[in-house]
Amino acid sequence: MNVEQLLVTLLPAPVRDALQAHPEKLVLAGGFIRASLANEPVNDIDLFISGDKEKARMIAHNLSQNIDNGCVVETENAFTVRGYPVVPQIVYRWEFSHPSELLDSFDFSICQVAIWWAADCSDWIGSRSANFQEDFNSKFLRYMRPIGNNVGQSFVRLLKFARLGYTTNPETLAEMMAAMCQGMRAETLLGTESHLATAFLGNLPQQGISSSSR
Repeated sequence: MNVEQLLVTLLPAPVRDALQAHPEKLVLAGGFIRASLANEPVNDIDLFISGDKEKARMIAHNLSQNIDNGCVVETENAFTVRGYPVVPQIVYRWEFSHPSELLDSFDFSICQVAIWWAADCSDWIGSRSANFQEDFNSKFLRYMRPIGNNVGQSFVRLLKFARLGYTTNPETLAEMMAAMCQGMRAETLLGTESHLATAFLGNLPQQGISSSSR
């Protein structure tokens, strides 16, 4: 059994069935895979479908009918299916023509991993970014500057990862803050990227930040 096959066995059967019913269209990606591989608590099951809100709604409602007291909650860019021990979310925010393109939408390299059912219905297929394995093994937070991503939300996620023992460095913080500051008036900025990193560094859990460059 390969890693992809092993990971999908951890999914509720209706979620596996949904992935197989939409080969190369519905994709399991991000936090569920990372957390499962790291033996960390799993918060939710993120399933992605390219920019199709109505199909996402249909999949979510089908999942809700496969569990007692299931219900669908519409949130920003996704449908969340309540009632499962670990809730599935059908995210339609990003558009992609192939599942591997979805990786570019994630803010940290440790989340750039995806699994889907092959178009020829032969097997489960996985894809990961070039930096995923190295950064996953060393628990390093490498910011990937995804297009259209909310940098403020990435900061919140960085703090969450830091509490789980993941590390980053001032250069990464500077890059994130530079991205957040793009479009702001010059007089509102503190100065250089290094000044921003120094200012923010003091507010992070120290065990989660490495002062070494990477």
